[in-house]
Amino acid sequence: MANSDWKRLFPEATLTSLTAPMSDHVPLLLMCKGGLSLSNSQRFRFENKWCLEPNLPNVIRDFWLNLHGVTVTDRLTAMSESLSIWALYNCRNSNRSKKDLQNQISIIQGKRDSGSIAKLFKIRKELADVLLREEVH
Repeated sequence: MANSDWKRLFPEATLTSLTAPMSDHVPLLLMCKGGLSLSNSQRFRFENKWCLEPNLPNVIRDFWLNLHGVTVTDRLTAMSESLSIWALYNCRNSNRSKKDLQNQISIIQGKRDSGSIAKLFKIRKELADVLLREEVH
């Protein structure tokens, strides 16, 4: 898993593949020198639904490229903190959005003018996106 260049850059680190009995993906465990003991509340958890946010790739790329002279461990720690904050401000509250969108649909549904019909299609698309994010979560 780790080639000789990687081992030379990170001599104190070990990379181990773990078993995943219900998946064809293999989780990796990266252990760094002086491993950390974190409580569950301190652990970073990446949410799959974040992948549906259109600006996530740019956020990750920009953050990663702007860290210079920092170890990979420190980069990952900083990235997890940054993504946690990003998620608070950028990921929509799906319960609130879902109720708001459903209310808007019920208000517009009886109207038959072209503007209302176009708005109805737009709101239904937004609701479908919210429901998809919930499903991915």
